[in-house]
Amino acid sequence: MDDENELDPDLVIEVARQIDAAAKQAADANELVDRFHLPEDNGPLRSVAMAFGYSEAKPKSGKSEGHFGPCISLNDGSQYPPPLDQLPPEESALWEAVANAVTEPVARARLNDIAFEAKWGHPGKHARAAIESYLSVPARPTHHFDEAGKLRANIAAVKSLARALDLARLIKATDQSEAALAAAEKAAAGAMNGTSPGPGVVLGLIEILVNDAAPADRVLPLLEKARAVYTGNTFITVAAIDLQLRVAGLSREQREQLRRDTVQTWIAEAERNSGAVRMAHLETAVKIARKYSFNDLVDEITGALQAITVDELGLVRSSLPIEIPREAVEGYLDHITGASSWHDALRLLISAPPSGNVDSNRSAVAEGMSLAPLRALFPKVRLGGDGLPRYTASSEDEKIEWQLAEIEIRLAHVQAPLIAEALRRIWRKWGPIPENDLASFLSKNSHVQQALGRALARDFLRHFGGDAEGAAYSTAPRVEALARAITLAIPLPVYRTQREKTPGQYPGLGALMPGLIEAGLDESWGRYITTLLASPIGENLRNELLHGFVSEVGELATALILVAALYLAIGVQLREDPPNDIDSQAAEPPAH
Repeated sequence: MDDENELDPDLVIEVARQIDAAAKQAADANELVDRFHLPEDNGPLRSVAMAFGYSEAKPKSGKSEGHFGPCISLNDGSQYPPPLDQLPPEESALWEAVANAVTEPVARARLNDIAFEAKWGHPGKHARAAIESYLSVPARPTHHFDEAGKLRANIAAVKSLARALDLARLIKATDQSEAALAAAEKAAAGAMNGTSPGPGVVLGLIEILVNDAAPADRVLPLLEKARAVYTGNTFITVAAIDLQLRVAGLSREQREQLRRDTVQTWIAEAERNSGAVRMAHLETAVKIARKYSFNDLVDEITGALQAITVDELGLVRSSLPIEIPREAVEGYLDHITGASSWHDALRLLISAPPSGNVDSNRSAVAEGMSLAPLRALFPKVRLGGDGLPRYTASSEDEKIEWQLAEIEIRLAHVQAPLIAEALRRIWRKWGPIPENDLASFLSKNSHVQQALGRALARDFLRHFGGDAEGAAYSTAPRVEALARAITLAIPLPVYRTQREKTPGQYPGLGALMPGLIEAGLDESWGRYITTLLASPIGENLRNELLHGFVSEVGELATALILVAALYLAIGVQLREDPPNDIDSQAAEPPAH
């Protein structure tokens, strides 16, 4: 740059000297700032120090835009360090001059790379200088660093070689491209032959070759050796296999064997562990086996999963006591029993779903994930009554759905004792209620046939008579019958279409509810019914009951099931026009 001629040469040399001194003690470019003895004023050294505060994008061959970004972005739009094109001319001139004067590889690479990105002076010359410096980073002495510093230096070496290759491809410097590949290959082989800087670093070096589509005979021997050297490290072995699968030219048989190796690796890791950890690794193995239709391995892993007992999992039950003021409880119950008839009292029971309002619950999920972001990162696993994993939430959307179901379950559990007591008081005040009267009430809406209404009446009478367990087992499938009746009455195509495609099989409650919600069923109620009875993310109580995984059913669980049936029977009223729509009708909620 022409402005460089206006700079004081002695100033440039002094700033370069201080940067080189700091760079000798820094494991990577970002740590370099911590090694400066910066003056209080905004002098030249403080200005150049900003160059080492940028975050770096992951190298993407063929793309140079935006490699250096701010490490801090504020709501007012300000950024630190500022975008390169917003630097004052006198600062950019100083940075470029110092880039030409420093000698330490970490500092020289960063400053010349910035000069190339910003297109200062002769960009190609800066790019070559940056590449040469990046290639020198792995050869830096690291003996004076502590263990953490050595790890950072080794990671910096991997990133430096990757960036060197990236720059070389951008400026079409074939000689430097090959030098970067050869350096990565040599560093990976050397690390495995001598004192290893860590398996992750080795694979990072090999990945440089894989990303550049290096020939198989150049990459596969390194990966095979990495698997042999780190054979006891499951995560590194799996990562090495993933890299092998990315190598071009493998036969179909070779790819299948590598995928089988991945499954077997997770099985071996599971066998080295016990309890919940063993189960988690077996679950990972069986998912991969199912994905690639390795049915023999699926059978083997499923047998191993089934052999794990609930006691072996080492689970600890935790509880969160919630205190509800007695006056609030009595106010709610008095509102129910203060109705003019048992008909109105039952209607009041479905004034709102026990799991709460879905919009409020979603807001609570968002707030909880923002307050505890680290907790939200971990996968969530729901176990079934048999102790086997029923659902694992891994993706961001799955974790949000899992958290939403958690809130719905907790709210329903809080409401269950109130509903159970309300049912007891209804029976105490108006019972005994004749079966015919109860059946007539439950079948008053057009979608509930009289036979189904009578069956529901018997379910309620079982509960009122003290047989909560019998009522739970008989009511749970009736909820699905009600959902099916509504689906046919609207009508929605899901039921008849699935029946025609799979004769002898019925779409379950979980398959019916999304269509009903889309047709107009209150979403909060729809989610309550799904989470309680049909969703593997939630309680899944219908399936747990009917598959024999629940050994004892109490009054509280039965009360929640009865409320679900009551809502679908009398809380949903079909509309004549338009034909494919529903009105969700319920009494006004009681005032609390």
